[in-house]
Amino acid sequence: KLEDATKSIPVKILIVVFDREEVYFAKLKGQGYEILGKIQGDVQKKEEKHISKNDFYKQITEKIQEYNKIDNLNNIILASPSFWKENLIKILPEELKKKTVLATISQVSERSFSEVLKRDELKKILEKNQGTQEVKLLDKLLQHISKNTACYGLKDTKEKIEIGAVSELMISDSYLQNTKEKGFYKEVEKLMIACEQMDGKTHIISSEEAKKSLDSLSGIAGILRWNN
Repeated sequence: KLEDATKSIPVKILIVVFDREEVYFAKLKGQGYEILGKIQGDVQKKEEKHISKNDFYKQITEKIQEYNKIDNLNNIILASPSFWKENLIKILPEELKKKTVLATISQVSERSFSEVLKRDELKKILEKNQGTQEVKLLDKLLQHISKNTACYGLKDTKEKIEIGAVSELMISDSYLQNTKEKGFYKEVEKLMIACEQMDGKTHIISSEEAKKSLDSLSGIAGILRWNN
């Protein structure tokens, strides 16, 4: 199927769900998430709560910094009931604040990640990241066109895929829709599968700016492994 032959552009998003007593960390993965770890906070006496809270926030911050150093995160989602997330973001380093989005959840447990996946905040992050990554991909394509290491148009792209020359195939979603309406969708789907079988990557371009650029090149194009 088309979906099986398509590789999405990877986006590195850390999800942190927490309250004053515990925190869970997970990274977005495919259509779900992978839990990375958990830290248990100390529940102190009432007069000592401000001390344990600050220490706990520091622990969370250090762990976020550690994950950011490993993965160079695109975004961080801080999710908590009540006002905990607002308190934590105040002490994050500026470089992390710029990447951080806040979300409200009803309770804190491993099940909370499923709640975050349904939030509009995550949807907006994914849409924004997808648009940014796709524009970069089209810029890369244009650079390769200028170096004569790219192809575009169905005929040229098909020929290059058949000889295993395409490393990255790009198709706009509007072009795909057109193939369905005009009856040559199966032909294009076979090209996508062939590209994948030859260790190429397939990108379906759907964000407006990138799609407009690709459609101006007929809607289908590829980056080549060698000179045209």
